[in-house]
Amino acid sequence: MMVLVVAILVSIIVIGYIPPANNWNNHQISDIKNDSNYCFSVIGNINGDIYIFNHFLNLSGDSSFVVIDGNFIDEGIIEEYSQFVHNARRYDVPTIFGIGSSESPYGSDLMFKSIFGNPYFSFNTSNSLFIILDNSLGSIDIDQYNWLNKSLSDNAKNKVIIMNNPIINPSESKYETPDGKLLDYLFREKNVTLVISSNEKDFVFEKEGVKYVNLGNDNNVTYTRVCVSGNGIDVSLGHIPRQVDLNLIPTFFIVCKATLLAILIYFSVDILRKEFSR
Repeated sequence: MMVLVVAILVSIIVIGYIPPANNWNNHQISDIKNDSNYCFSVIGNINGDIYIFNHFLNLSGDSSFVVIDGNFIDEGIIEEYSQFVHNARRYDVPTIFGIGSSESPYGSDLMFKSIFGNPYFSFNTSNSLFIILDNSLGSIDIDQYNWLNKSLSDNAKNKVIIMNNPIINPSESKYETPDGKLLDYLFREKNVTLVISSNEKDFVFEKEGVKYVNLGNDNNVTYTRVCVSGNGIDVSLGHIPRQVDLNLIPTFFIVCKATLLAILIYFSVDILRKEFSR
C-alpha cells in the first residue's frame, strides 16, 4: 500500500513536467490561410499576465495569425507555459510564440524548444515572407546570421522580421545591440519591408525604406496590427493596460509540488526506517 502511494505521488510530480505541446509553432503556421489581403497582430513582454494574453487574442479574432514576441512568461516554470498553450487553444486564430530573455534563462532555451520548436524560423504566406529571430541574448550568432542572409534572398513582395530586442534606438540615433549595425545594413540590402521588436519604448520610424516598429512595455503593453494589401502595408498601434496580478496558478502548482515532494520524502524515509529496523 505504501509503495502504491509513493508511486502515485511520483507520477503526479513527473506529469507536471510533461510539455503541454510539441512543435507548436509549426502546427500553428500550417493553419494560416493564404489570403491576398490579410492582417496579423504582434505583442511582446506580456510577462506572465494571462489577462493581457487573453485580451489580446480577443482583440485579434479577425487576424490571420498572431505572434507573441517573447517575454510572455514570468516565473519560467512548465505550468506557466502550459497555461499559455491551454489558453491559446481556446481561440481560432493561429498563435505563434517567439522567444525572449524570460524564455531563455541563463542562456538555456531547452524548455521553449521542447514545446514550440526551433526559436528562429521563417514561413511564407500569400505574398510575404515572415522571419522570427532569436536575439533573446542580445544578438544573433553567426549560424543564425548566415541562415537569415540566405532566407532573405526570397523574392517575396513583403519581408517582415520579428524579434524581441530592438537593434536601433531612433531617439538617440544609436544601435542597441552588438549586431545592430550589421543587421540594419542587411535589412536595407535585402529590401526588408518591416522590422518589429518589443522592448523599451514605443516607436515607429522608417530608415531608407525599412520601417521599424517597437512595442513598449511600461504601464501599458503595446501591440501592433499590420494589414497587408495590394496598396502596401498599414501599421497601427494599440495598448492594453496592465492589471493587478491575480494569476496564482503557477504559484499554486509550485506549492502543490513542494507539498507532494515533502510527503514523498517523508514516506520514503519512513519505509527505509522500517526496512532497516527489521
